[in-house]
Amino acid sequence: MIDRPKDIDEGTADFKTTVDPEKLPDANHLQRWLRKKGQFNKGFMPTGSPAQAKYTKLLANDLREIGVEEVKRNGITIDRWKPLTYSLVLNSDGNEGPIPVMGYVPYSGSTSEKGIEAPVSYLSGTSFNTAGYDPKGVPGGLGGELEDRFLLEGEPFHESIKKKDVEGSIVVAELPILNKYPLNKIQDDFHLLHGDAPECWGGDHFACVAGLKILQEVQKAGAVGFVGILPYGPDMAEKHYMPYGTPSLWGLPGLYIDPFTGNQIKKETSKKTTNVSARLRLQASVEKSEAHNIHGVIPGATDREIILSSHTDGLNTLEDNGPIAILALAKYFLSIPREQRPVTLRLVLSNGHFYNNIGKNHFIKHNWSDIADSVIAAIEVEHLGALERTERTNGTYCLTGKPEFQLVSTSDAQPLVRASKKYGQQFDRIAVSPLETCNTGSGEPWIDVTDVVQLISVPTYLLNYELPDEVVTDNFHDINLFRRQLQGIVEMVLDIGNDEASDG
Repeated sequence: MIDRPKDIDEGTADFKTTVDPEKLPDANHLQRWLRKKGQFNKGFMPTGSPAQAKYTKLLANDLREIGVEEVKRNGITIDRWKPLTYSLVLNSDGNEGPIPVMGYVPYSGSTSEKGIEAPVSYLSGTSFNTAGYDPKGVPGGLGGELEDRFLLEGEPFHESIKKKDVEGSIVVAELPILNKYPLNKIQDDFHLLHGDAPECWGGDHFACVAGLKILQEVQKAGAVGFVGILPYGPDMAEKHYMPYGTPSLWGLPGLYIDPFTGNQIKKETSKKTTNVSARLRLQASVEKSEAHNIHGVIPGATDREIILSSHTDGLNTLEDNGPIAILALAKYFLSIPREQRPVTLRLVLSNGHFYNNIGKNHFIKHNWSDIADSVIAAIEVEHLGALERTERTNGTYCLTGKPEFQLVSTSDAQPLVRASKKYGQQFDRIAVSPLETCNTGSGEPWIDVTDVVQLISVPTYLLNYELPDEVVTDNFHDINLFRRQLQGIVEMVLDIGNDEASDG
């Protein structure tokens, strides 16, 4: 716990209540920070990777240099799966040729240098049973009852696959997609809904879960390889990282292809007189690696604490720009006198949001007993400044010029609800929702221990890795929007802190 200086009397302290935008880093400063991040493997930093290790060292040093106290960088040992090379070759009645591959299934498995050669089993007719489906409260992990709704030819997938002869084959399967939150079904429960909201939101999560579910089921049925057909055009499908957050080594090597390539394979396998086989190669290693958490403190005039949190593992400079936001927020609060800060800020930059949220869970396990009585809320910040990119009829993608839809999910504590609604009123294309209605994001572990506000957007390019950094930083970010969101988060911290002070 941070001790309050003796010369600060909480009862008479002059707490800051308004935001001074001039104290926030300007747009050029934010872009420089983003470009600096992009120097590390184009912003592609899987959990425990060398790029992430270098980046967390830089972040820890940056926090110390701007004056954050008690900065610590703690390592957690993980088993890191590392892809080396991959390819897919199709053989149709002796005519052999390479197949364009969009990417690999993370943590799926590994082959020898030669790869696996086997007959192809094509699975079509995958879908999602929407009958009686209530999207309220579906957690970010999308487990349980939801997975049982995946169908193959109209029957539960795990039952239908038993009727297929896929043993010893490489399964090529269409992945169904359904938007995660049909907003029109749940918007009556929102605290606020502003502007041009999409009809549905978050469908990528379903494709992610579908891919993992199908991979698991075909593995049980005896398949020796897996090729998932992503439900997107090549612009989005190429180097698309999913499933995420489930780092178990499944033991079934898997690759992804786009729908156009999938349709070509479907045509070949539909010819009853044609023998179709494939050679799948995915060489990968598993090695011990250190993934690092960073945390530090900005003391306030009281020992009440708000956690400002984000993740340091990510796929591109937008998917993982939360640490840049935390740096900017830290710089702001350090620019005002301690006696005007209504709360102490605990900064947590965790690793492993692509690894079962191992970083936040580790922090909570080893630190929560020391701070539980002080923490009044956690604010999780992800994917700020995102611009919308949508699919054209020809399968390519383009920016629309609009901001990406934002979701703010909040616990039902009234100081958080009031502050979240005030934040939402400043932006177009945003929903403020109760956590139990609509919840996704890397802040989920905080929900079990404190009240939470989760800020997130999920643009179509979110899960694409190795995108050119200049494209992500310069084209996919609206830096002025990023800065306005930072201003709104500062106001949220002040409002929650002062609201709690007046309540207590």
